[in-house]
Amino acid sequence: MKADRFWTLVDKTETCWVWTGTKDRLGYGRIQMRLHGVRVQLAHRAAFILTRGYHPPALDHLCRNPSCVNPSHLDPCGQAENGRRQQWPPHCPHGHEFTPENTGYWPDGRRYCIACRKRRNKELAARRKAARAARYEEELAARP
Repeated sequence: MKADRFWTLVDKTETCWVWTGTKDRLGYGRIQMRLHGVRVQLAHRAAFILTRGYHPPALDHLCRNPSCVNPSHLDPCGQAENGRRQQWPPHCPHGHEFTPENTGYWPDGRRYCIACRKRRNKELAARRKAARAARYEEELAARP
């Protein structure tokens, strides 16, 4: 996609510049283009690169509108910082509250529920133990 075609897919309102092209399930604009030799797939990143001229490690939507491609609404920051800035719900999908004691963070800044992680690890250990027992039973049955 060429830069002039890119801007035809942007609806510049009084506040946000809304991407009118293809969007993903989270509402982020999706494109396929190369800028300065780098493949770009997110519309807001392309808008930032086209207007500012460089590739930031991550961009935070200050307006919290994922379809916005207004460069003045995009703050270049690291992925970990971007993750910390997110306005996340206070509970995990299973209803556990995200407290400091029950919240873990991946290196890229995403958070996870410690209680759910412990439960998943126990379930995984039980499945592995059952699989080992089944293999052992098969080996015993195969012996003459």
